[in-house]
Amino acid sequence: MSHQLRSYGYRILIGMIIGLAILSAPLLSHASHEEVDLGVLVPPPQSLDELADKAPLIFIGEVGPIEQYLDFGGYDWDGQLIAAPTDPSNARLAGIPFTDLLLHAKEVFRDDGTIAGKEPIILRVLGFATAEHKQLSQASEFPLSFTGDQHLFVLTPNPDGQSYGFYYGPWSRLIVDGDILRVSNGEQQPLQFGDKSRPVTLEEFIQAVKGE
Repeated sequence: MSHQLRSYGYRILIGMIIGLAILSAPLLSHASHEEVDLGVLVPPPQSLDELADKAPLIFIGEVGPIEQYLDFGGYDWDGQLIAAPTDPSNARLAGIPFTDLLLHAKEVFRDDGTIAGKEPIILRVLGFATAEHKQLSQASEFPLSFTGDQHLFVLTPNPDGQSYGFYYGPWSRLIVDGDILRVSNGEQQPLQFGDKSRPVTLEEFIQAVKGE
C-alpha cells in the first residue's frame, strides 16, 4: 500500500475514533451539549419507524458529481465548520477528509422542502471519494458513496444546514434489491428488525414513511 493510502487510512481511522457524534454531523443537529457522547457511535436503528424518524428527506436517487473536497475538524455548536489544524509538524493534527456530492432525486417519499424548492441536495461523506481510494473504501464496513451509485437515501441535515448525512450510517443508505431492501454495509445484509426473519420490502418502507 502506498504511503499516501496509508496516510489516508490513518486519517479515516482517527476520524472514526473521534466519533460520529462530531464528524457525522446529523447526530449533533439532534443533540444538546449534554447529550453528545464523543466516544459512542450511533447504533443501528431498532425499528423501521426509528430509522425514518431521523430523516426529513427520503428518496430513491443517484449520486451525481463531486461538488468539493473538504478537510476540517468537525462542527462547532453553531453549526460552523471547524478549520483543520495547521501545525505541519504533527500529522496527527491533520483535519478529517470529507467529500460533498450532489444527489439527484428520482422517486421522492419525504421532502423537507429542498426538492420542492429545487435546491441542490448535497451529501457530505467522511473520506475523499476519489478513484484512487475506491478500492480501499470497498473493503471497509461502510463504503464511501461514489458518482453513479443508486440508493434509497434516508437523509438527516448536518448542523451547517446546507448538507445532509447518514444518521445511522449504512442503514440510512439502502440498496433497493428487487422487492427487499439491503443495508449498504460490507455484507449488504437484508434490512431486518428485531426477531423478524423476513426482510423489509420497499413497499413496507414507503408505508412506514407515509404513516399508512
